[in-house]
Amino acid sequence: MLYLGCDLHKKRTTFTVMDERGTILSQEAIQNTPEAIEQYVNGFPGEKTATVESTFNWFWFVDLLENLTAETILAHPGKTKAILQARAKTDKIDSKGLADLTRLDLIPRVHIPPKEIRDVRELLRYRTGLVRIRTSLKNKIHSILHKNGILNAFSDLFSERGKQWLGELPLRPCYQYILKTYIDLIQIFNKLILQAEQEFYTKPLKQDEEIMLLCDLPGIGKLFAFHIKYEIVTIERFYSDKNFVSYAGLAPATSQSAEVTQHGGLIPQSNHWLKWA
Repeated sequence: MLYLGCDLHKKRTTFTVMDERGTILSQEAIQNTPEAIEQYVNGFPGEKTATVESTFNWFWFVDLLENLTAETILAHPGKTKAILQARAKTDKIDSKGLADLTRLDLIPRVHIPPKEIRDVRELLRYRTGLVRIRTSLKNKIHSILHKNGILNAFSDLFSERGKQWLGELPLRPCYQYILKTYIDLIQIFNKLILQAEQEFYTKPLKQDEEIMLLCDLPGIGKLFAFHIKYEIVTIERFYSDKNFVSYAGLAPATSQSAEVTQHGGLIPQSNHWLKWA
């Protein structure tokens, strides 16, 4: 068995190839193209296990390595750094550390969801991003009204009657132009949000039993049920209920020394999408 430590960056990846005795067979920086990486990895015969940290761009790299190695591991960057405790930091040192930890089976692993789960998750996050942009546009319209000292009595300012009222306001030309542009943009985002919902609501797992059970809980609708399901993937992957609560970002920070224990706010290291849902 060979062990590959992969220090992934935007343009290139530094590989360390190590055998079972810890001997380094190769250390090389490879351009981040599928062809170059495939050629390099396939240059070492036999079974291989590769490890890469869960950086912002791990997705394509893991998909590629899963076809080239017997096992591909996604490592937790913070926990890996704590284990290695290297004083010097270079790409070669980082990749060697990953290869060594892989060989010793000490990698703090991050769950790799199946591609079909990741696809729906991306659609859900995309839809949430659109909603946040739309909310920002609505807030800008409210800001225009405040600047001009205009109050409205609509429960939904962006209903058909509300939009008609906005279009009839006696504003200065600059504000009329900006207001109309924001309203047009909101209409565009309304359509994009509906299209995104149609994409993930028609997926094969839309009638998943766990989603239907989540919908039965008070305060959880279909959209939040999808978010919770696809961020968790499967509850069995968590070692304990405490591990899951920490992953969801619902555990308070704790500082304890001797007989003194202090609890702070919720821990920031979490799945922010699940925490939001």
